[in-house]
Amino acid sequence: MFLWRDFGDSSIDYELRFWINSTSALEVAKAKSETIMLIKEAYKNNNINIPFPIRTLDLPKGFDLKKENN
Repeated sequence: MFLWRDFGDSSIDYELRFWINSTSALEVAKAKSETIMLIKEAYKNNNINIPFPIRTLDLPKGFDLKKENN
């Protein structure tokens, strides 16, 4: 099941739910890991980039990072 969840700052968030026939925590972890890698590969094959947060610092004109402020 694919559910759209939210609009993030630089993303469209979704939730993917699927069933595996196991109650083993290890098998659940393996299935989750495999699914994430398949999604990553699908993104790559379709030129879909995962955005990363970007922060911009606006420093005052003349700001000297090398100066020691005491």
